This record gives sequence, structure tokens and C-alpha cells, in this order.
Amino acid sequence: MCSEFLTALNWLPQMEVSIQAVREAGKIAEATMCYTGDVLNPMQTKYTLEYYKQFAKDLEKSGAHMIAIKDMAGLLKPQAAKQLITTFKKNQWIFQFTYTLMIRVEMVF
Repeated sequence: MCSEFLTALNWLPQMEVSIQAVREAGKIAEATMCYTGDVLNPMQTKYTLEYYKQFAKDLEKSGAHMIAIKDMAGLLKPQAAKQLITTFKKNQWIFQFTYTLMIRVEMVF
């Protein structure tokens, strides 16, 4: 059984509580990061490629077994998705892709 959880603000302290509770129950913890902004925009100051890379590392350190990228607003362009996935693969994360109305990328640790 897998438990999926997210916060629309990508607030790690809130997610850590859930990750630990799921792990203590012996289940699979799937943390979801919400995509916003545009990683391809050089004027972007907060939601950059480095932001998502660091957030994924932080979720992994917190104990998440899998990480999904949820694009609730339809902002993730194919080119940006390619850049995110390429960056995550360079960090030795294993992916499992699921396509729905939103782009969803799962990283399995």
C-alpha cells in the first residue's frame, strides 16, 4: 500500500510528519511536489531548476520512497519536463512515469 501526500506550498516540515508516520506503519511514502513557475525562464527567481532539485533531495533525506511532480495548473511545458527529468536522472534517481491530465513523474528511491 502506498500513501500519497502533498502540500500546495511544498512545505517540507508538514510533509516530514506524514512521511515518518507512513514509514512507521510499514507503508510506502510517496511525497508529491507541486510544480509552479517556469524552470526555463531565466528571469525566474524562486521556482528554478535548483529549487526542485534541492526539494527532491530534501524529500529523499526525509525518508520518501517515491516523489511525484504534480502540475495542477498545467504550467509544466514539455521542454521544462525534459529538463527536470534529465536533471533528476543525473542524480541517480529512478523514474516511473504515469501520464494523466497532469504530468506526473515518480522517482523511486
